[in-house]
Amino acid sequence: LISHWVEQLNIHLLQGVHLRLKIHHGQSKAQSAGELEVHDLVITTYGILAAEFTNGEISRGPLLNTLWLRVVLDEGHQEPLSPFQTISQAARLLHFPTRLFW
Repeated sequence: LISHWVEQLNIHLLQGVHLRLKIHHGQSKAQSAGELEVHDLVITTYGILAAEFTNGEISRGPLLNTLWLRVVLDEGHQEPLSPFQTISQAARLLHFPTRLFW
């Protein structure tokens, strides 16, 4: 799933556009919110987001403690057996300066 998003970025971004991309997965996961906030785009999975929300408690993990400008939750690629009953449940855990959704 992550490789699909990276492939689509490579196909659809103009050559002169340079985004600071962070793949938040495996060995390259950020250890702090600050590490994520310096990037223009962060790609991860529902499983990694779910790992930061355990036993009904929000952890100190970087995804849940980052101040996000925009978030795209790809429902078409939601992993089966995700701990989130709905996409909106996952979105409510993330921090935004405003609550505008489209």
